[in-house]
Amino acid sequence: MVKRILITGHSGFVGSWLSLLLHYKKHKIFGISLPNKKKKHIFNKCNINKLVNSSFIDIRDTILIEKKIKSIRPDLIIHLAAQPIVINSIKNPFETLETNIVGTLNLLKISQKLKIKKFINFTSDKVYYNNDSNKSYKENDYLKGYDPYSLSKSCADLIGENIGNFSDLKVINLRCGNIIGGGDWSDYRIIVDYFDSLFNKKNLMIRNPESTRPWQHIFTVIHAIYSCINRTPKNYSYNISPLKNKEITVSYLIDALNNLNNRSVNVKVKPKPNIKEKKYLRINSKLFNDEIGLLDIPFSNSIKLTNNWYIASQNKKTNMYNFSINQIREYF
Repeated sequence: MVKRILITGHSGFVGSWLSLLLHYKKHKIFGISLPNKKKKHIFNKCNINKLVNSSFIDIRDTILIEKKIKSIRPDLIIHLAAQPIVINSIKNPFETLETNIVGTLNLLKISQKLKIKKFINFTSDKVYYNNDSNKSYKENDYLKGYDPYSLSKSCADLIGENIGNFSDLKVINLRCGNIIGGGDWSDYRIIVDYFDSLFNKKNLMIRNPESTRPWQHIFTVIHAIYSCINRTPKNYSYNISPLKNKEITVSYLIDALNNLNNRSVNVKVKPKPNIKEKKYLRINSKLFNDEIGLLDIPFSNSIKLTNNWYIASQNKKTNMYNFSINQIREYF
């Protein structure tokens, strides 16, 4: 059945790929987000704005948001809109907390008021209290994010579950690990920094080469979201990450990319990082895999898919919408 689906944050990296998938699956898509002015970003490279009935509204604006959602009459809401950058959250903590907590509250309140039945709440692997012990966190572990971004996502996660407990609104929290894939040009992203260095022939400066993260391809993430559109999971919260929990360091990630590009990027380590970050982060996605089924793409394939997209995007003759849809067809 064709569904009317509202995506908040559809102009972002995850929102753009999700919009492409839902368009490919012939759903009616609506989007609410802030404008995306990055010309190289997948949102603009693939003309996502032409695929989605878009409205550019700040999710903190309760009156405008409610008016717009009421006019859309969505079957469900996929809430991706957020201030997602850790470093920016440290620089501007109150704006991050307001966007990620108050914005989520607004959308939940409106969803309940308009009797929308399902709300997919996209949070983060950073919601957990991380004591740098290299533990693999499970859904029932203690939530308390370290930095303002992570804390805001812990709060949004807990709020979503709490509202779901006491209303007819089914809230599903998806706590996703670090995402890679073509077309992201956000600030302070290691993949973005790598391709910026590759294309502009400059050194790549990295902060913490031995830090490990649950790197996964964007297709694993949008497949999980799509699965929750079509099914109603039993639980409130799920981790989304590589099943084998292989520890992949920043340096390993960069080496894998560099091996595909003739070792073209010279990597240097910053002697004293300005921001203290956790060295280890691992989450366990067995619950989602057992109940729903996770699209677990091998790391080597994830790196190739990512690299191929960025390289193709440099050729002005390449139709990046067609290129992206072909990548989606390969896995969907």
